[in-house]
Amino acid sequence: MGFAPPQQATVIAEHPAFEEEFTTHLIQRDLDLSNKWLDEIGLDSRDSDGYRLFPSGNELTLILSPRGTEGISVEMSELIKRQLDDVGLRVLVRTAESALWTERLNAGKIQMTVWAVMGGGDPLATPASFFPVCATGSHWCLL
Repeated sequence: MGFAPPQQATVIAEHPAFEEEFTTHLIQRDLDLSNKWLDEIGLDSRDSDGYRLFPSGNELTLILSPRGTEGISVEMSELIKRQLDDVGLRVLVRTAESALWTERLNAGKIQMTVWAVMGGGDPLATPASFFPVCATGSHWCLL
C-alpha cells in the first residue's frame, strides 16, 4: 500500500462520463479542514483521550468491518482507522470471516466497510460498484 497515486474511485478515462476533476476531488489530506467540518456538524466536544463525542456527550465510535480477517481489506481498514484517529474519530476495526460478514451485511449490522471498485471503472459493466442497485437489503450492494 502507498505506492499508487492518490485518486478517487471514478469511471475510467475512456468513459463518456469521465471528468478529470473527479479523480482528485477531496483527496487532499487537510486535517484543519477536516476538523473544521467535524466541528461544524456538531462534533466539537472531545473526551479526555481526545476522541470526539456526540452533541449529547455520548461516546462516538465508528465500526469499520472489512470482509475477512487478513489481506488488503484489513490493511486498508487499519490505514483508515489511523487517519480518522488523527481528527479525533474513534474507529473500531471488526474483522469477520466472509460468511459471518455477509450475514451481518444482509442484516444491516455493518456501519462501514471497504471494497474495491470492480469492472475497470465502467458503471455500465458493473453498476453495483457505482450505484445502490441491490434489492436484497438496505445497503449499497457491492456483492
